[in-house]
Parts: sequence; C-alpha cells; structure tokens
Amino acid sequence: MSKEPKKILHEGKVYYTVPDAARYLGTNATKMRQILGKGHVDWTQIRANGKILVTAESLVAFKYRPKEIASDK
Repeated sequence: MSKEPKKILHEGKVYYTVPDAARYLGTNATKMRQILGKGHVDWTQIRANGKILVTAESLVAFKYRPKEIASDK
C-alpha cells in the first residue's frame, strides 16, 4: 500500500519533501535531487539546515511538461 504524501503549507503555498516529491514523480530521492540541481522544479528551505521542500505547483508543471522539454531529463 502506498503512503500518502505529506503536504506542508507555508505562506499560502503547498510543499512536499524530497522523498514525497520523488514518489509523486515515480522516481527515487537521488534522481529527485538531480532534478532539483538542474533547476527544473522550485524548492525552498523554511529553516536554516532544514528539509528541502519542493513546491507542488512546480512538480505538476514538471510532470506534465511538453515532450520537447521532457527529453532534457
């Protein structure tokens, strides 16, 4: 059974942790960090040295991006 991703609401935006974002995209946390490094999704840290949080809006945009951009993975 798949675990429900934990949503974090901060300043009116919904965020997911890296493992939950990876689960949403159907990949693993290591590949999700590579996607973060390439700048394909928006992310933030609420606290210094805290968890990296990925915006839900950018995850949806990345998952359903046009095929021309999808080949850039």
